[in-house]
Amino acid sequence: PDGIFIAKPDAWWQRAGVAGEVDSIEYHMLAADYRATQMRHNRMESYGINVQHWLPSVIANESRTVLSDLRNAIDSGCRRPLLPVVTMVDG
Repeated sequence: PDGIFIAKPDAWWQRAGVAGEVDSIEYHMLAADYRATQMRHNRMESYGINVQHWLPSVIANESRTVLSDLRNAIDSGCRRPLLPVVTMVDG
């Protein structure tokens, strides 16, 4: 609401305040990339956003676990008040 850009996660569930990030080696291997990921994660968490991280291999090979964890995060988020954040849509 204060106009400050927080982050652009790979996925976002507004009502639950849950963000999803796919952490591939391609975009997170270099120290600067990893640092940026950690800083983005911390910034989102500081606004109360629950950030879920997955490796592409985990999504491919353990999809049931990913879905279970994601459902639990969304269910938990939906039981709390809405976060005071505004979602902007690209396009």
